[in-house]
Amino acid sequence: METRDSLEVVAKSVEEATEIGLKELDAERNEVEVEVLSRGRPGFLGFGSDPARVRVSRLGSSVAAARATMREDEEGSDAVDDAEVTSVGQSIVNELLKHMKVTAQVYLQDAPEGPVLEIEGEDSGLLIGRRGETLQSLEYLVNFLLSRRLERRARIQIDVEGYKERRYRSLRQIAQRTAERVSRSGRPQGLNPMTPAERRVVHMALANNARVTTESVGEGPDRKVIVNPRGRD
Repeated sequence: METRDSLEVVAKSVEEATEIGLKELDAERNEVEVEVLSRGRPGFLGFGSDPARVRVSRLGSSVAAARATMREDEEGSDAVDDAEVTSVGQSIVNELLKHMKVTAQVYLQDAPEGPVLEIEGEDSGLLIGRRGETLQSLEYLVNFLLSRRLERRARIQIDVEGYKERRYRSLRQIAQRTAERVSRSGRPQGLNPMTPAERRVVHMALANNARVTTESVGEGPDRKVIVNPRGRD
């Protein structure tokens, strides 16, 4: 089954199938998640072998599509639109905080991934939740309301007291340490379940690592990243 943002690929190995999927989607490794449906088996003397089968999907709610939208805005010199997104986004966050009776302030910060609305204040810790789940829900709600209010697709990042920055920095360190262990042992290792955004951080952190590859396995809240030694079928 094939769509614009996801497809299944059959090849001799997981790595080969992944490469084919990347070419078909015209995507980079850090823009997709790879779900291994079957690792296949080499068989004996060429008999009884089964091919590997993977599903290659663009990360999250189509990260590549979001990036393309951003590029189109930049190419169209829509600086006013960018300012409108941040202004309306900040207004929505303030409205939600007021209704939630949360005492906090909202600041606009620049980050490599784009503008971030940083929430700081006495009650801001309440907005993070277990494993950042409350923050994730808040960001989803803000972007839903933002797109509805602007009558077009729009997105802005939300952070609370630098939680995401610290979390992502920690995930990059974990990813690098795991890659070292996997490359030394030659055995795959799974990380703890993560949100789509967190899995993306891990994929990106190891995208250019010549010794390992990454894939996402599992469903729903149990979905996690597996780090494999490169060349493993």
